[in-house]
Amino acid sequence: MTKCEQKKKLTLKENFKKNFQDILFCVIILLYPTIQFIIFYLGVNVNTIALSFKFFDYEGGYSFAGLENFKLAFYNLFNDTGLKLAVGNSVTYRIIAIAVGMTLSLMFSYYIYLNRAMAGFFKAILFMPAVVSTLVFTIIFRKFVGDLYSEIASKITGEMVPGLLATESTKKATVFFYNVFFGFGTAVLLYSGAMSGTNESVMEYAEVDGTNYWQKFIYVLFPMIFPTFITFMVMHISDTFMNQMNLLGFFADSASPKLQTIGYFLYTKTLKASLSEYPLLATYGLIFTLITMPIVFLVKHLLEKFGPNAY
Repeated sequence: MTKCEQKKKLTLKENFKKNFQDILFCVIILLYPTIQFIIFYLGVNVNTIALSFKFFDYEGGYSFAGLENFKLAFYNLFNDTGLKLAVGNSVTYRIIAIAVGMTLSLMFSYYIYLNRAMAGFFKAILFMPAVVSTLVFTIIFRKFVGDLYSEIASKITGEMVPGLLATESTKKATVFFYNVFFGFGTAVLLYSGAMSGTNESVMEYAEVDGTNYWQKFIYVLFPMIFPTFITFMVMHISDTFMNQMNLLGFFADSASPKLQTIGYFLYTKTLKASLSEYPLLATYGLIFTLITMPIVFLVKHLLEKFGPNAY
């Protein structure tokens, strides 16, 4: 064997070794998330779909039920007061979160991007709920609007004033306020990051043309971060029937039916469910998924088709 052939053989071995190491590294890195995906996403969802077509018999176990669970689920959706309230609360909160939460997120992000007074402080404060446990903030907020509010308001008015979570007239508005106010920290961080990544020369050209702050945001900056906006819009809509509005942190599993969302309803019912109740709960989950999916794709399509084309 010539030296040239030996060198070529050695090179092939080295390349094979390097490629093998690269492949092994990728396999090791991807193994854990792949197992998680198979068990907690694929496995759970396949089992949920299967359960929605079954019923439980304590003598024979699970058996095929056809569409009976769907008939019962749709009947309950139109006739069960608690379920109708939960659907209404879920949709109402999502509309408020999109209209108010996303608007405030964009405005605060733009303020931080402009690096105005206390911009860094606002960025840290608004992102804090995304770093600290949500349960911690819920407990602190519950204490503030409960005993502390009652004590301060009673001293001011001279008469006993209950906490904001103690009366039906203020309870719902307080929970909605908390979720909107503490719910856009991550959005602020990502929006401000997307804004920081835009081409500064474009903004300078806009200033030369004499645009004001609002014109620069609407006609220049917002179109450049529009893909990020679409992502958050899709996330908001897909979360409509999964979000439980931190009701577990406020009321554990005893929230009033007037406050419950579908996410909270399904979670608390599943915790206490018997084997015979799982198929109906799985059916509810499948129905709300089938309702949400086309809306998500439709909204995404409309935003991409009619939104700004600056990206």
